[in-house]
Amino acid sequence: MLPVSGHQPCLERTRSTPSKATDSLLLDRKSSFNSLNSSTFQQPYLSLHHPRAVLFLSLLCLQVVFFIVARSLPISLSFPRGRHHFPAPLTASVPAAASTDADECSSGRVYVYELPNFFNRELIEQCDNLNPWGSRCDALVNDGLGPPATGLDGLVPREVAPAWFWTDQFVLEIIFHNRMLKHRCRTTEPERARGFYIPFYAGLAVGKYLWTNFTAADRDRHCGMMLRWVQEQEYFKRSDGWDHFISMARITWDFRRSKDDDWGSSCIYLPGMRNITRLLIERNPWDYFDVGVPYPTGFHPRSDSDVIAWQEHVRTRHRNTLFCFAGATRRAIKNDFRGLLFDQCRDAGDSCRAVNCAGSKCLNGTSAILETFLDSKFCLQPRGDSFTRRSIFDCLVAGSIPVFFWKRTAYFQYEWFLPKEKESYSVYIDRNEVKNGTLIKEVLERFSDEDVRKMREKVIEYIPKLVYTMKGEGLEGYKDAFDVAIDEVMRRFKEQEEWGFKWRIARRWPMNSGRAALLRLINDSKCVRELKRIHVQVVKSLHITELDCHFLINRLLFVCALSIRSPSLVYATDLFKSFKNPSVGAYNVLIRAFASKQETGDGEDRRFRSLGLYKQMLFEGIAPDCLTFPFLLKECADAGHAGRGRAIHGQVIKFGFDKDVYVNNNMISMYSSDGAYIVCARKLFDAMPERDVVSWNSMIVGYLRTGDLDSASDLFNRMNMRNIITWNSIITGFVQGGRPKEALQLFQEMQYIGQETTIPDKITVASVLTACASLGALDHGKWAHNFLSRRRIECDLVIGTALIDMYGKCGSVDRAVEIFTAMPGKDNLAWTAMISVFALHGRCEEAFQLFEEMQTLGLKPNEVTFVGLLSACAHSGSVERGRWCVNAMKSIYRIEPQVHHYACMVDLLSRAGLFEEAEGCIKSMPMEPDVFVWGALLGGCLMHNNVEIGEKVAKYLIEMQPMNHVFYVNLCDLYARAGRVEDVKRVRALMRTRRIQKEIPGCSMIEIGGIVHEFSVRGSMETMFMEDLFWVLNWLADEMKIRETTLALQ
Repeated sequence: MLPVSGHQPCLERTRSTPSKATDSLLLDRKSSFNSLNSSTFQQPYLSLHHPRAVLFLSLLCLQVVFFIVARSLPISLSFPRGRHHFPAPLTASVPAAASTDADECSSGRVYVYELPNFFNRELIEQCDNLNPWGSRCDALVNDGLGPPATGLDGLVPREVAPAWFWTDQFVLEIIFHNRMLKHRCRTTEPERARGFYIPFYAGLAVGKYLWTNFTAADRDRHCGMMLRWVQEQEYFKRSDGWDHFISMARITWDFRRSKDDDWGSSCIYLPGMRNITRLLIERNPWDYFDVGVPYPTGFHPRSDSDVIAWQEHVRTRHRNTLFCFAGATRRAIKNDFRGLLFDQCRDAGDSCRAVNCAGSKCLNGTSAILETFLDSKFCLQPRGDSFTRRSIFDCLVAGSIPVFFWKRTAYFQYEWFLPKEKESYSVYIDRNEVKNGTLIKEVLERFSDEDVRKMREKVIEYIPKLVYTMKGEGLEGYKDAFDVAIDEVMRRFKEQEEWGFKWRIARRWPMNSGRAALLRLINDSKCVRELKRIHVQVVKSLHITELDCHFLINRLLFVCALSIRSPSLVYATDLFKSFKNPSVGAYNVLIRAFASKQETGDGEDRRFRSLGLYKQMLFEGIAPDCLTFPFLLKECADAGHAGRGRAIHGQVIKFGFDKDVYVNNNMISMYSSDGAYIVCARKLFDAMPERDVVSWNSMIVGYLRTGDLDSASDLFNRMNMRNIITWNSIITGFVQGGRPKEALQLFQEMQYIGQETTIPDKITVASVLTACASLGALDHGKWAHNFLSRRRIECDLVIGTALIDMYGKCGSVDRAVEIFTAMPGKDNLAWTAMISVFALHGRCEEAFQLFEEMQTLGLKPNEVTFVGLLSACAHSGSVERGRWCVNAMKSIYRIEPQVHHYACMVDLLSRAGLFEEAEGCIKSMPMEPDVFVWGALLGGCLMHNNVEIGEKVAKYLIEMQPMNHVFYVNLCDLYARAGRVEDVKRVRALMRTRRIQKEIPGCSMIEIGGIVHEFSVRGSMETMFMEDLFWVLNWLADEMKIRETTLALQ
């Protein structure tokens, strides 16, 4: 192997006699080079009388003499630096995993090419010259793991210390080559292989030329020769390289030289590399064939026990420092971010440790870095000279939680190796926030000990996937980074077999048919990854015209931005920028995408970005069409910025689209989104020469949003054609507007009409259930529940939650529990609804038991959950639990209490008679207390006859809302209970002077025989027995004989 496994740091070794199998591969430099061009060279006939023949024989004799003398010299004189040999060829290695379980190789087997030794041997023999600053020979020992690590006493458990090495971060190719030869799914029969590995040390080749003035030809020489050789192989020709892969132990940018005088080589751009999958320690996120694999760290476990011991070590280690940073500044660069991190670390005092890695202090890892990471809870990970640094993986292996400042670092680089849920193992702080003064220390201190423990546990769980094992065959119970990379590459090749078949068909078909085939592939795509594959094919295909290419990329833009399940605005923007002259259609697609999504995956705020694109379109001289303005108006409506919408309205008139129904409908929606502009929406509606059902719906929804239910009802009654959206809007609006009985009447009318276009759906039923809950109409609610069954409407989470709420508020708690128990896949809203039902009925124990079950399942409670819990505490008088809820919100769940939480807490404390603590709670509020908070305190005062505090609170509330009758009545009631008759008369006189009366008359409703009866203080004309009811009410009043001074009637 390269070098000999178990070899010591000294590079001298004894010679071994190569086997015949090995001899067949050991070609000298000249023959190896000529073997690439054997078809172009012909051996001339040499006569013994020819002077060149004499010279050739003389040289041959001289070589024989030199060989005999060399054999007689000591080994140390013959090979003073020691010679390195390559990993044994396939024929000399273990059998090709013939006994491997088929399940382990379900994605296929791998064939390792036997490259002519010349390609890599020159690099190995010249390891002293691979780096202009010193020898790299030490980095190649121990199968590329480097020399054993030293100085780790106290940092690494004694039993794990042999698994630690000072591994060079740029020797991954050697590690991969040695591991690949012993891989369980390797085969020596290429016809059985699905994947083909090219064991070329491209990283060593390019590293030699990065810092010195070599010519472009010199920089590309090794990679070019290798690719020419590979392209001649039968199996490469068969697939054009789609099933080939190579490891390249440097960042991708070192292989992407665009100009002759630029950095690195152009290996990736050379012919033959186009379709080869490349495993790099940092990839180009936009190149499908680039795959990011972890930098090698110093930890290379020998067995599963090493992994377990190390995981336990980092799990139990006490960490004294909050955060740390290891790196070097770039003071020559303006606004050096790493320098800023050093400054923050210095200012944080004992909360931060820093390791200055200027020069080569931290090359290949040091005990100082390991100790720093092991001692810190968090480690700062800014980008390096490129996107990533090895420090990311040194940090993770040490069990420290990484803090990222660029989302295009590890999040975009190592998807195969890191958890999908970014927040589960890392912290993200936008770099611009740090530059603007945000203190990293303050951000990290907000995480509770439990949060830190959970994130660290996730980091520790993934350690095996981030390291490269020492054992060639890998571990038994874990997959290391190499295993994960190979498994994913083979899975990719398995998927590509079907895709490759489609590509070949598309290339064989005529031009128009090929375009149609690619168009079908685009339309069938499910994710951005598939779109990128197609994009590569579209751009590189030789059988697609420029016009077809433009058409297909336009379609790619549409699908990428709008059609797939997880649109990528970043990739869509890149596609858009690739157009030399974008059409109005391309602009419309991107405008629509930005208008529909206010924030992209990179966290950048996209509000009003569509307006910027619109201005750019006008600047380029492209006129908008009728599809441009609706999305601009939608963005203004979603942002609640009708002022900007008015400017768009002006553009609509300017370009002559003010008569377009589609555009006008969107303008109505935009204006009606802001209650201050509802009059403008109505003027626009009335002025429309032609209206469709969307026009009417938009105007009705606008009135419902502003609470003008009468105007909405008037328009609804004037409509000739109504669709399901119309009915759902009006029913939902009346429910939310506090008129649930009318909502039920509308639902009954909807069924009576019985049109096919107005059949109730889930939204209708959910609104009806909410109305039933508000009315306490259990029979109506049961009927709606049965309606779901009759119509075979699926009872999803939304309907299920509405049923729980309805049954709970109608008093049927057991039925609500049955619905909750039968719900599959309950989300936190369903759990919260059930907790609120228990709270409503004072069943505090059941509410908290359900809350504990919710936590056990890993569901995170929200603000409404705690409102329910606090309400349960208030109804049951459980003060201690209420205090715990408020503390848990802040410390455990990082939920800042809002006004309604404080109102519940004040209600709980005042009900318990703890008025001093209740007042202290109000004073501690970070926001201004509203009438509900003060009203809760007043309610407690009424309950405990606390006239002193209640009088002050009631007077304060009257000052806040002088026309609200409730506070006057409460104050009268408080005085009446204290026997202060004169004060009662004074308050009532004040009410008469100010003409205070109830804006909404008190009413009660009861459901009897499926009919909801309403009784109002001002009378109701709907009941034929009103006279009898009033007679009974007056008789009861006479029987009770309550004087005015005893109780203030409400």
